[in-house]
Amino acid sequence: MGVRTPVGAFAIALILFLIQSGFAQQGSLSSREQRSALLDLRSSLGLRSKDWPIKADPCSSWTGVKCNNGKVIGITVSGLRRTRLGRTNPRFAVDSLANFTLLATFNASGFALPGIIPDWFGQRLSALQMLDLRSASVIGPIPQSLGNLSKLNTLYLSGNNITGVVPSALGNIAELVILDLSRNSLTGSIPSGFASLRNLTRLDLSSNFLSGQIPPGLGTLTRLQFLNLADNSLTDSIPVQFGNLSQLLELHLSKNSLSGSFPVELRGLRS
Repeated sequence: MGVRTPVGAFAIALILFLIQSGFAQQGSLSSREQRSALLDLRSSLGLRSKDWPIKADPCSSWTGVKCNNGKVIGITVSGLRRTRLGRTNPRFAVDSLANFTLLATFNASGFALPGIIPDWFGQRLSALQMLDLRSASVIGPIPQSLGNLSKLNTLYLSGNNITGVVPSALGNIAELVILDLSRNSLTGSIPSGFASLRNLTRLDLSSNFLSGQIPPGLGTLTRLQFLNLADNSLTDSIPVQFGNLSQLLELHLSKNSLSGSFPVELRGLRS
């Protein structure tokens, strides 16, 4: 017991320190402007007072709101329910997000936001690292301005009714690790500029209406572990450069109109 007590005391002290550090990082909301913006967002999305109680501090008491040093850095509405009034008129009404200059994550996966992704997302949310709009009833095109989000590492837009072409500007987001545009109504070709996304580990463009050749440059994405281009209208042959994807775990190319022989270079994909 004499040996274990100091270790136990140290462990307890460490836990208390980590808890206190977490509270210090979360803090109380220090900006009146951001509080007003959160209240506007609460109203425009029709969120329930049970999840975002109007008299409580958002940083410590609002579900899905994350703060650092009294400023909002993360907002998750995924899993939240709307009021009865909010359910009657769901909209992509998130203009208040423009007030959160340090916002790193916005997650609305499974939360209905019928409407178009606003162009200002790529102009005002410069700190954004993760944008998750999976199955959120999003329509319309992907704004080219998203290519300005230089810190973005995760972009989920799957399971919507997004139309138009895949913006070539997305190839400018060098920090992207995950890009999922699957299960939409995208047309046109896969941008050759995607060859610049050297940090990409997951690329999913499946179940769209993409056509044309698979860019050989995708074979230079040596960190890629998951590549899904299935269920499109892609033509021509499988690029022999895919043999360079040494980290690849899954490759899906079914339900296309590919031709030519199967590249022998793929025999090197031992993962």
